[in-house]
Formats: sequence, C-alpha cells, structure tokens
Amino acid sequence: MTTTLEPTARQRQIHRYMLEYQREHGYPPTVREVGIRFEIRSPNGVACTLKALARKGWVRRPARSISRGWVAIDLDGGACPTCGRPTDEPRRGDHDAD
Repeated sequence: MTTTLEPTARQRQIHRYMLEYQREHGYPPTVREVGIRFEIRSPNGVACTLKALARKGWVRRPARSISRGWVAIDLDGGACPTCGRPTDEPRRGDHDAD
C-alpha cells in the first residue's frame, strides 16, 4: 500500500477552512464546527480526517486534549505553527509554549 503526503481534495477544503477560521477568529474551529461546515455527521469522521491531515503534516494537535485542539499549519509561512495565529499579530499570554 502506498501512502502520500498530499491531502485529498476534501482534506484540502477542510485545511483551507481551518486556516481561514484561525485568521478570522484568532483560534481554530472545534471538531463540531468543522463537521457542521462540511456536513460530516460524526465527530469521529472529522477526527479521522484531522488525524490524516496530521500524518501528512498539514495540522497539528497540542499534547493536551482541548476543544479547539487541532491547529491548521499555514504552509505558506503566514502563521505560528504552535497556535495558528498570524505571525504579524502580537503575542498574548495564552500562547502555547511547546
């Protein structure tokens, strides 16, 4: 079986949505919000997609389990890989230090 680091079209859509959400709100969407946006009924379905994106290096999840734990990585370099916040925004005290 061959694996690829390139996401599927659907995974790209979800990644793009997560990046846009992070830029607009300053934090990532919840699994439920991703599911609602893409009409994925099961939170497990969203989680499986996010895990696949993580294996491909497109999202990451902090060690602790939190509601908004999946962070899309801006592959163009415009966001912090730790929290997803745009790099031109000032750092706040709630920034995760890994």
